[in-house]
Amino acid sequence: MSIANNELRIGNWINSDGMPVIVTGILDEYSNVRTRQGNLITCRLELAQPIHLSYEIFINFGFELEGHKWFIPGHDSFYIYGLVGFYAPYVIPEITSLHQLQNVFYSLTGNELTYSPI
Repeated sequence: MSIANNELRIGNWINSDGMPVIVTGILDEYSNVRTRQGNLITCRLELAQPIHLSYEIFINFGFELEGHKWFIPGHDSFYIYGLVGFYAPYVIPEITSLHQLQNVFYSLTGNELTYSPI
């Protein structure tokens, strides 16, 4: 499943050729991305793939697990339970990938999620 252009923002993490990369620029059919090693490359958007949420993703982006609920300290009103996001009083259904989580979190809190590898 590819990612639609209108789903991406600069700063989103996606997969390009099976490698996690961060979006640094968006054009009509291409995205400029940076690898974890700092290399700049161009990715065809039709080939970009979402990064599916996992335990490691939540931990690397500062979330903590409390029972079955993922939350970020200091943003306690925003949390993920299963694949459903909550930001009192809103319910955000079906968050399945990292770029969706980044976009929803930014839209609701005005803050970016920060990548910090464990």
